[in-house]
Order: sequence, then structure tokens, then C-alpha cells
Amino acid sequence: MELLDLIHGFLDARRAEGLSAATIQWYADHLSVYYRWLAGQAAPDILARQTIAAYYAHRTAQVAPETVDGDHRTLRIFYRWLVSEGHITASPVDAIKRQPAKRKIQRRAELDEFRQLIDSIAPTTWVDLRDRLLIHLLFLCGLRVGEAIGCNAAAFDVRTKLVTVTGKTGARLVPLLPPVVESFVAYVYARPPAEASALFLSARGDLSPRGVLTANGVRQMLRRRCQAAGVDYINPHAFRHGLAMYLLNKGGDMSLVQRVLGHSRITTTAEHYARWLTDDLSREFAERMTDEKIRGKRRG
Repeated sequence: MELLDLIHGFLDARRAEGLSAATIQWYADHLSVYYRWLAGQAAPDILARQTIAAYYAHRTAQVAPETVDGDHRTLRIFYRWLVSEGHITASPVDAIKRQPAKRKIQRRAELDEFRQLIDSIAPTTWVDLRDRLLIHLLFLCGLRVGEAIGCNAAAFDVRTKLVTVTGKTGARLVPLLPPVVESFVAYVYARPPAEASALFLSARGDLSPRGVLTANGVRQMLRRRCQAAGVDYINPHAFRHGLAMYLLNKGGDMSLVQRVLGHSRITTTAEHYARWLTDDLSREFAERMTDEKIRGKRRG
């Protein structure tokens, strides 16, 4: 079979496993770049370790280390699938050992920043109410920006205080705290009529609805709102990180955070937040252990 046919077969197999459209697209994007690179090589051997190593070297010169990590994960899974399906006998990717890129310390929203931001938005117009609801969903529900703007009104059950969210790992139920329910009800009643079935609408300068709000539109909104509130810019994902760390610091366990955030594996949750927990623990320990008898006096 041709390589392109094998790639399509791999993506179909992932769809059959029930992976989300976003995850399938992530695999497709990485494999598409690999396929195009191969097309520019002179008779490449896709089963040779040297071919894979040359591709990684090419990508390292072009993109961030985290992206090369994504290339490696994708090719490792793809080639192992080829082995499992009997197309090849061994994966050349397994012969390559890569040190994963060091994770950058991500921005996380603090509770005080969230409150300052919310308090700065007076519930005057339907756009104000929309923005308050979005920020509540991002922080108090830990939704990804795509999950938040993908919600429609039917996803919210104010009686049971749950919202059905469709994300990378499929559908999940996320609890709604009273402030989220209140902001949802206020926005639904103020939302102007529109042809779009989506809950969140974008607005023109005169506040008339313009269409469906996009993820980029949410980021632009947050830049404006943070600036007006006197808060350093908080990107959408930083709210999600903030909720996770708030739960963990309040005694919640990793499994609770995993279920709320919708991670498919608890190891993913641990990888994301164990470093922050360790940093916070070290800082608190150092602050409390200030007795000179323990720390020792400095010798001048």
C-alpha cells in the first residue's frame, strides 16, 4: 500500500476508537507535514532509522522543541500501528531515543485575579453578560476555550447544576457552581435573537450580533477585559490551570481534577500539575522553616 493510504487507514482506526475530532486532526497535521517532507526527499526509506532521524533534525531547525515532541509521539504511534496491522515487522521510531523538551512554566490564573476580572465587568449589556459567563466557565468549570464556545444552551441543566461538555476525550459532565448558573441564566435571557444555534455570539460595534464567537475572539476579549481590570493578560488555558491548582491546594486529589478537566489518563493530570505542587510545597516549607536554630546563622 502507498504511504498516504496507510495514513488514512491509521486515522480511520483512531476514529473507530472514539477519539475526538481534535485529536484526529492533531495526528493528521503531524503526519501531513511528515508526508510532505518525504515527498521532497530522493527515494526515502520510510523504514530506516536514519530517515526518521533526518526528519527530526529538519523539524528541530524549523519549529519549537514541543512541536518536535509531537512529531515523535505521532510517528511512534503510527509506526506501531503499522506493526500491529502486519504492514511492517518493526518500527524504526522505537530505535530513536529522544529527550523530551522541558516543559515551560505555564501561566495560571489565581483566584484573586479571577475575582478582580469579574468584578470589573458590570452586567450592563448582553456582551458583558456573555463575557462574565465565559470567564466563569473557563475558571469555575475548567473548560478549554473550544469546549466553552462549543456549548449550546441545551448543554446546561440548571436543575441538576451540570453542563454536558464535548472535548478531546468525548462527552463529560461538569458541575455548575451557583455563580455559573446565575451568569448562564442572565446571559440566556439577554442574548439577542440570532440565526446561529451556538450559545456564544460575537458582536458588532453597535452590539448587534455578528455571528458565532471564535476562540480567537475569546482571546481578544480577554486582552481587553484584563487591561481594563488592571490584570496581566490571562490566556484561556490559564484559567483551567488555575482551577486545577486551586482544587489540588484545597485538598482535592488528582482523580477529581482528572474528571473535571476531562483528561483521558490520570498520568496526564499528574504530569501537568505535579511540578507546580512541588514548587508550592517547597516555597511554603521554606517560608515556615524560618527559625534560626533550624536554618543556622550566617557566618560573616
